[in-house]
Amino acid sequence: MKKKKKIRCRRIKKKLKLLLIILAKKLKTIAKNPKLILASTMQIILGSTLMAISTNVLYIPHGLLSGGIGGISLMLHYLLNFNLGWTIFALNIPLFIIGIRFLNITFIIQSWIAMGLYSIIINYSQFLQNKIYLNDMMLVSILAGLISGLGLGLVFKGKGSSGGSDIIAMIIKEKYSISIGTTNFIVNLAVLLLATFFFNIEIALYTLIASFVTSIMTDKTSTGFGNQKAILVISDKGKEIAYLLTNKLKLAATLIDGKGAWAGTEKTIVFIVVPIMRLSRIKYISQKVDPNCFITVINTNEITGGKKIADSISLK
Repeated sequence: MKKKKKIRCRRIKKKLKLLLIILAKKLKTIAKNPKLILASTMQIILGSTLMAISTNVLYIPHGLLSGGIGGISLMLHYLLNFNLGWTIFALNIPLFIIGIRFLNITFIIQSWIAMGLYSIIINYSQFLQNKIYLNDMMLVSILAGLISGLGLGLVFKGKGSSGGSDIIAMIIKEKYSISIGTTNFIVNLAVLLLATFFFNIEIALYTLIASFVTSIMTDKTSTGFGNQKAILVISDKGKEIAYLLTNKLKLAATLIDGKGAWAGTEKTIVFIVVPIMRLSRIKYISQKVDPNCFITVINTNEITGGKKIADSISLK
């Protein structure tokens, strides 16, 4: 028993040392690039605030639930009058402790900050609960999802998370390679099924709508609302197409050497990322040069780096 205690103490000491090292590195990073850290921190603060406001203005007054730890906390709040903020905080503690063992420490720290802020702001913004009441539950569900999703997306952009099912999902992904989305869906569905035993099934269904809107808004916020498209043009006349695109439309393009798998003929692949409004013009030019060219249009979630040749062009 004594040996086991000593081993545990050593492990705890190692983890504490690791935390101190990471914090020291963080401070150095802040000193080197304060704007980046400030932007990340502001995103987490703003995101946590929006989620808390959505909870107090829309979720609680209208009796909505949510998935994961938040949903369990809301049920305890409705049924037993538990303090919502501290319940969320308390239920997340064991998950974060487990998360330290499996996940990136930096992510855990930032997620802990986001979750802590969310819990505190919920408690200190309770005065908003009776300010707005809407009779249309569908509208409430959509608004709740939009605001919560915007907040959660900002937290994700700030390299954090809201804790709860996100931590569970990431641990399961690390251990069993099951996607985060799948795990979150299962956890949220389980909470909503549990809710049907205590609450009106309509509330569970409206909550499902809010959760769906939240997931979409979270993705859009964290990855961007841009309407950029990645285009691959595969052609025997790729260089001619690229020349027209770069000279006529003033767009940056990348040429990639390719080879047809069936015929073995040499191909030139033109890779370009553009706003959706320029798509038709690019297709027109490409097909005019080579009517047999193969064009693929791909949705883009995020674009970083690169140079913009022209700020604006005429598509006439």
